[in-house]
Amino acid sequence: MKSNLYMSELGESLDTALHGYAAARGVALDDAVLPMLERYMAELADGILATYASAQMVMARDTQSLGVVSSRCRAVRLGSEMYV
Repeated sequence: MKSNLYMSELGESLDTALHGYAAARGVALDDAVLPMLERYMAELADGILATYASAQMVMARDTQSLGVVSSRCRAVRLGSEMYV
């Protein structure tokens, strides 16, 4: 899928999911396509429905403000300030 300048985000995601599914189950890519696609579409629908439900709650102003409990503790840093 990386043969040209255009890279499909959905295509890359499906390709990665397919190879991961086939490797985890030890099956050929041809045998993994349909079951992986079923799982992928179910997860995609879950994400869409969760986003839709969140948007409906915000539009209905059905939210509550909660206080945040904050605390501090002493800490020791060893080593340099380098990110890995």
